[in-house]
Amino acid sequence: MSHGSSPDELAQRTGHVVRVLHLDHTSAPGGAEFALLRMLQAGPRWAPYLLIAPAEEQGGFGVYAAVPDRVPRRVAGVRQPAGASRGGRLAALAVGGRV
Repeated sequence: MSHGSSPDELAQRTGHVVRVLHLDHTSAPGGAEFALLRMLQAGPRWAPYLLIAPAEEQGGFGVYAAVPDRVPRRVAGVRQPAGASRGGRLAALAVGGRV
């Protein structure tokens, strides 16, 4: 993208919609998750794709269950506990062991 061009301007010039991958390590409801949910519900002009870790409840999407059907979602990876980065060295080792 050239300096000063917005994604909308680029899409108009090229005819391509910008594809954005949103990646979340947890589906626990927190500030970042709710902010992302609001953005996806607002009908962004880019083409979002949501890649999330498994929710605590089997087969669920957690906070992302309210994401509109037009947003593709995929569940993959290992769920990490919310707040692990604030837990110190032992929490970091536990998360490392899970991955």
